Amino acid sequence: MQRRLEGRSDTPLQGYGDHINLPGYPAPMPPTLDPRVDAYLETVPEFALPMLERVRKAFHRGCPSVVETMK
Repeated sequence: MQRRLEGRSDTPLQGYGDHINLPGYPAPMPPTLDPRVDAYLETVPEFALPMLERVRKAFHRGCPSVVETMK
């Protein structure tokens, strides 16, 4: 069974940081995604997925240069 992550499209994290386009500031960096995080999110229980996606999105909006990784 393969679930489609909320808000996902062909472009990874489309919409993340799009609202931060202020004059005089550099354009937002594209998020650095780790495919292992996507794989992990496919395995979490259904109730936890919206919360984890919200945290992920918040990190990428708040700190566009953050680099995802798994330990």
